[in-house]
Amino acid sequence: MKRIVSLIASGTEIVCALGFEGQMVGRSHECDFPASVASLLALTGPKFNTEGSSYEIDERVKTILKEALSVYRVHAEELEAVRPDVIITQTQCEVCAVSLKDVEEAVCGFTGGQPPGLSRSSPTAWGTYGRTSGRWPARSTPRTGAKPSSGDCGRE
Repeated sequence: MKRIVSLIASGTEIVCALGFEGQMVGRSHECDFPASVASLLALTGPKFNTEGSSYEIDERVKTILKEALSVYRVHAEELEAVRPDVIITQTQCEVCAVSLKDVEEAVCGFTGGQPPGLSRSSPTAWGTYGRTSGRWPARSTPRTGAKPSSGDCGRE
């Protein structure tokens, strides 16, 4: 059985709807459906104080983005500890979830600098990151033709 981590709420819902909830070993801090995923370790978190009005939170996010920083962080040590075979993430919006770059950097930290191949910019707005028997072959996303990561820790 594959050990699955989902770092995007919609991905978590899809995994569970397809009957693979029992294989999930981690989630993002925003994954809350189905309610049973709340028992899984949250592997991401915001880099800003989430208390306050919508306006105050929006201002904090804008400040972070002006500095060209990611809005969320990946808890790399916890991610390594759950030993995922598959990580579900997205590349469409760095305000909606952790950035692909941050996921790649976290994975590079525990794969010895050689992360597996990555399929990104898929038509469903989520990519997969697998670590099965060492390294998946890099492939283009069929319908978009987007090029995958070079497998060199985010350096393309």
